[in-house]
Amino acid sequence: MDAQPEERLLTCGESRLTTTELLSLVMGNGRRDNALELARRVLVQAGGLHHLSGVCDIQGLTQEKAARLRAA
Repeated sequence: MDAQPEERLLTCGESRLTTTELLSLVMGNGRRDNALELARRVLVQAGGLHHLSGVCDIQGLTQEKAARLRAA
């Protein structure tokens, strides 16, 4: 099984993580697979990392997570 993003961050550093993995850490979802899948959906629907400020109507993205993304 692949290392979790948290483990990879601590052992390899943030430069070795994918954008999806970093985004899943910022969102802080409870289960790894759900966090990574939600991060993928957010990136696709937003049109990339630089367009996250407008995301809010993505299934599974709570207002709290949307606020975290806007703050990050």
